[in-house]
Amino acid sequence: GIGRAPGADMATAVALATDGRPKFDAFPALTAQLSEYLWSEKTSPIVSPRPPEKIPLWMLGSSPDSAVLAAQRGLPYNLGLFINPQADTRLIGLYKSHFQPSAQLAEPYAILTLSVFCADTEEQARALQLTYDLNLFRFFTGASNGQSMTPQEALSYPLGPQERAFIASRENSRASGTVQQVRQKIEQLAALHQADEIMAVTNMYYLEDRKRSFQLLQSAFG
Repeated sequence: GIGRAPGADMATAVALATDGRPKFDAFPALTAQLSEYLWSEKTSPIVSPRPPEKIPLWMLGSSPDSAVLAAQRGLPYNLGLFINPQADTRLIGLYKSHFQPSAQLAEPYAILTLSVFCADTEEQARALQLTYDLNLFRFFTGASNGQSMTPQEALSYPLGPQERAFIASRENSRASGTVQQVRQKIEQLAALHQADEIMAVTNMYYLEDRKRSFQLLQSAFG
């Protein structure tokens, strides 16, 4: 999977860039170059050893630009709702309407990736969600200093208007609650975004909570 953003803050993007300048505007050209390296029999420079089989390439995005680029390249598209909770609900439709068949993909195919917080009780799920929200808010505002709050610390954290607004802005783009509540929300979002498949991101402080969330999610659709 490839995407325009580095998946971190701007300081990390600068550190990863070859000359300290992230080349966001060069992304379409870099995508074409990577496709050439992966799939062409002859490349310059030569790719060695050659991949044993055709490696699938996915476009991860959350904007119209990425949707159209994936369509033009004939690539499957992954809409990262967990990255941009305000992503336009028409993006996958935009991708499908502009899709051009390629040697890798004859028909458009889109995944919707969203955050899932599934627990045995709604109260548990909300606590896990709150922990993630506060840690993400503190990361965005530079208040975390690289440290994550535990669920216990999050529950005692005094919520101000900024924190409440941040949490509210993400409510409609994820599935949180019991098995039944999560399934209902996932089905609703899948239909709303015209997704062919759902991918779940379950970011939780404790590994056991994350594993339990996936177990419950599996049972919801098993």
